[in-house]
Amino acid sequence: MNLLSRDFQTEGHLVLEASAGTGKTFSIQHLFVRNLVANEQLQVNQILVVTFTNASVDELKKRIRSCLKGLIDGDPWPDYLQALDESFVYRRLKQAYLNFEEAQIYTIHGFAAKMLKSCAWSACISLASAFVEPSALLEMKRQAVQDALRGLLEGELTNAQTRLLLSQEDLEIAVLRAKPAPLLRGEELFNQLSKKVSKEAIIEARQRYKKSPDEENFIDWLEAYGSFDVERFLSLGNPLKKIFTEKNLRAKESHDPIVDELSEVLDQALNVKGLLYFLKKRAEPLIEKRLHESDSFGPDELLPLMREKLFLPNFRSAVQSAFELVMVDEFQDTDALQWEIFWELFQEKRLILVGDPKQSIYRF
Repeated sequence: MNLLSRDFQTEGHLVLEASAGTGKTFSIQHLFVRNLVANEQLQVNQILVVTFTNASVDELKKRIRSCLKGLIDGDPWPDYLQALDESFVYRRLKQAYLNFEEAQIYTIHGFAAKMLKSCAWSACISLASAFVEPSALLEMKRQAVQDALRGLLEGELTNAQTRLLLSQEDLEIAVLRAKPAPLLRGEELFNQLSKKVSKEAIIEARQRYKKSPDEENFIDWLEAYGSFDVERFLSLGNPLKKIFTEKNLRAKESHDPIVDELSEVLDQALNVKGLLYFLKKRAEPLIEKRLHESDSFGPDELLPLMREKLFLPNFRSAVQSAFELVMVDEFQDTDALQWEIFWELFQEKRLILVGDPKQSIYRF
């Protein structure tokens, strides 16, 4: 049924299927105007509209404001407005347009931050608490990574490991995105090597390769291992990979049995992913400290905190009483936590969901 028709039913909860390019924003703006104009008791600041990006927030505000202005200035009225008294409609449209700065249109994180801030007393959080915008949080995390790098103690990483770490492009972002990965350092490296390869095997290999002038780096490498000189050992890289390449089949077929064992351990010492994750673990406490000192919370903490505070009757009641109509854009992309927050708060209110279930990125 045409949502512009006077016969379109908008009572109770409503799910409207609309994908990008099919007039989804058009539908939202007219549902906003229709409900606002038809209900004289409903005010602009009692309609909550939640979408998923800041760009979408700006677009919805622009489109709804423009729609109100156009209807006031002479744009053709849709059927749902023609069914009402003309003077009443004009009054409601003008009132809505004049008060549109009070419109409650947010991202899900923006909504949670607004409620926790405006209802801080009932949420039992400090009035000084603040939500750190993603861009500001990213900068805070970058600085924490830099502090962690400067704060590395002498001997924690060898010069070779440090050079490898610093050679990474956009180091701070790489560290923040790092996943768990192994890394061998200092004595731990030689402990692992000694478990894999006996000293006798190293001595025998050294004697064999000593005869080949082309393998000078390999000899130095073995000598560094024999003397437990970790700095020199790692600074030479992994000469084994240069000796036994895919192209050098003869050498690869005749290589010593210790090669794979040594390479496996060495790769864990010169493992870029391991180095990035090592620095990430050093930076995480610094990030938490910065957030704590500024009495702030970031996006990852915001929604769990919002759900936690829903169990406080005063906070829950304060949020519920602020809104009479709730519209969720792109509802198919709400995750389980986001949906729990919406449903727990607004199942007794009017809830309008707009989106395309076929494009859902979550299944629950």
